[in-house]
Amino acid sequence: MSEVRAASDSGWPRMLRFLASGGINTLATWVLYALLLQVLPYRWSYTIAYLLGIALAYLLYRYYVFGTRGGRFGPLWVALIYLVQYVLGLVLVSFWVQVLRQPIVWAPIFAVLVSLPLTYMLNRFVFRPRADAARRTSKSLTS
Repeated sequence: MSEVRAASDSGWPRMLRFLASGGINTLATWVLYALLLQVLPYRWSYTIAYLLGIALAYLLYRYYVFGTRGGRFGPLWVALIYLVQYVLGLVLVSFWVQVLRQPIVWAPIFAVLVSLPLTYMLNRFVFRPRADAARRTSKSLTS
């Protein structure tokens, strides 16, 4: 997807792609989490699955959802957003298991559902169209 399309493609289509990519990422990391539960405690399983999910999320955001690199520090910003989400998620996973006493296998789904709006808004900011990219694009179209 070009930066021109990404700049003009906003609203519901982008939100739907974000939700679809989140669904793909959530399913992939949840399956990994469930497999890891066979050999590791739930916190370790969650952590490993979460870290691999960050890399998948960046790739999906860059190439499928937003269609931009996210600037020079895009991967770093995504990792930082997910670090914040990880801490929040670990609190939510622990709350689900220890306070609500719900099945541990569903804890990551709960964490994702609660933190989803914050994650979208922060990533939308990181992958927003850049003024310098728009200038380069318009310059190449006029040349």
